[in-house]
Amino acid sequence: MPIWMHWRPSCPDRVPGARFHLQPSSPILGFMTDSNGSHQQSAQTLLRIKAFFFDYLTILGYLVALAVVGSLLTLGPLGNDWSELASPWRKDLLAFLTTVLPVVAYFAWNEGSAAGATWGKRRVGLRVVALDGQPLGRNRALLRSVIKFTPWQMAHTALSNIPGFPMATGDPPNWTVWLLGGMWVVVALYLVGLTRLTGGRTVYDRLSGSRVIAK
Repeated sequence: MPIWMHWRPSCPDRVPGARFHLQPSSPILGFMTDSNGSHQQSAQTLLRIKAFFFDYLTILGYLVALAVVGSLLTLGPLGNDWSELASPWRKDLLAFLTTVLPVVAYFAWNEGSAAGATWGKRRVGLRVVALDGQPLGRNRALLRSVIKFTPWQMAHTALSNIPGFPMATGDPPNWTVWLLGGMWVVVALYLVGLTRLTGGRTVYDRLSGSRVIAK
């Protein structure tokens, strides 16, 4: 065995780099981060995604019920009058009033309450609070929800104004293409906000002065 493998420094402070105590979490290493903080952030990100999945089940159930009611009305009393909704802007307004607005209200009402949580967040043990840890309040919860679901409304507006959508789609107006592109940019920003790159606070968290914490 080579003699250098038996060598032990008599004074560690004289060994180059010994005083720095480099750890895997040291910022000196650049590409490495605090393992505990990273794991905690990843866990909360997964919990937020899981919470939204549960809430999406609620939204999906509502949309299915809405579709059934709409079909019955179309086949029944509104059958002859449905053509009055042929205007793209009327269809967009109807979609907003029956889908986006109720969902925004659901999130705002629950996250602005003392519990600070929708059904999905309660299931996974999360709640939305103000930066000082106090309940967010309904006004800021409403602002948070409006910003959060803005991409959904952007998609509604764009698709409603594409001729023949969804059955026989014609050439879309240029502005609808830009609007859909902008929608995906906003969605991407939201997703980046869930990561540790931004401290786990999304755009709508920051603009509404809120944060998501464990109960």
